[in-house]
Amino acid sequence: AREYERAIATIDKIAPLSEDGEYYMRKDGIYNELGEWQRVADSAKQALDAGLKKPAKAHMLAGMAYSELDQYTDSIKAFRRARQLSEPGERKAVDAWIAFVEEKISLANAKVASAN
Repeated sequence: AREYERAIATIDKIAPLSEDGEYYMRKDGIYNELGEWQRVADSAKQALDAGLKKPAKAHMLAGMAYSELDQYTDSIKAFRRARQLSEPGERKAVDAWIAFVEEKISLANAKVASAN
């Protein structure tokens, strides 16, 4: 855990000096490994705001994070944006995530309906 903290601290110092969001993407990967979903979503936004040559991955990680946070609308939006920006070979994975989140939405709606 300490190594992650040091890596994040270093990235936080270097990233603002960089001309793109790649360092923020590294931080995003660390938070993803740790399962810190809100921080994954936040650092993906930082990376996107800073600019990326290939932004699809940041949208993909944001979609995964929002899914874990049960923020399904944001998750679907992020995955749809990832799909628009992804390479053709990456779209199958994005489509699988969209289907997964749509299933989670259906299950959540079914729980609400059965509770009423």
